[in-house]
Amino acid sequence: MKIFLDNMRDAPEGWLAVHWPDDAILLLAQGEVTELSVDHEFGRGLRGTADTLFDWLTTAITTRALPVPKLIVHSSNSTQQARLQARADEIAQLTPVWVEPVRAKKPGKPGKDAESAPSA
Repeated sequence: MKIFLDNMRDAPEGWLAVHWPDDAILLLAQGEVTELSVDHEFGRGLRGTADTLFDWLTTAITTRALPVPKLIVHSSNSTQQARLQARADEIAQLTPVWVEPVRAKKPGKPGKDAESAPSA
């Protein structure tokens, strides 16, 4: 699936138009996005920013083994374009890794530690 994330422009033919970063994250979480084209600004950022999306993507790739999509930044703001493309290039170099979630240990029975402690 190819996602075109922009709240102002129409998506090119063959791309799915997505207007908000939080919606893009829901689609990315499914693991079937092969390409992602991103603008830098989405209103006032109430539903996320390009940085929010890139932060989530970095975490998902490095802890959940999410496949790395091809990333394109299509912003007309040249400063933000360069900054975000640098981030996209860094993300493209990541290796998907699965990190087993840490599970809380069940508390032991009262007094168990005292019983197993060596006597003096």
